[in-house]
Amino acid sequence: MRPHDGQASLEIVASFLDERTVRVTVAGVADLATEAELGRALLAIVASKPLAGLEVDLRQVSFLDSCGIRALVQARNAAVNVGCAMWLTNPTPIVRKVLEITGLDRVFSRPHAMTASAP
Repeated sequence: MRPHDGQASLEIVASFLDERTVRVTVAGVADLATEAELGRALLAIVASKPLAGLEVDLRQVSFLDSCGIRALVQARNAAVNVGCAMWLTNPTPIVRKVLEITGLDRVFSRPHAMTASAP
């Protein structure tokens, strides 16, 4: 468990990689306290315009629990429903371990067709 400091701590920044691909950089903790914020942000991006891809960069996420996972899975399901691929990149070691244990590392891997055009 992560130490609880009493404050929800999450920063979410979105930027376009190209006209149809967005990178969302997440920093902080993805847990019960921040699940709604993370979920709303990702769902809003998916709904904002037709996208081919949504990359979620986790290099600055220090903690991920089942609530954070739920927000990511719900966003992925919404993305897939509108024809948008969603994948996770650069998980920290602790986040990578959570993704591997749950099998979600395979679910959230970058589509092969998009790998060749990656910046």
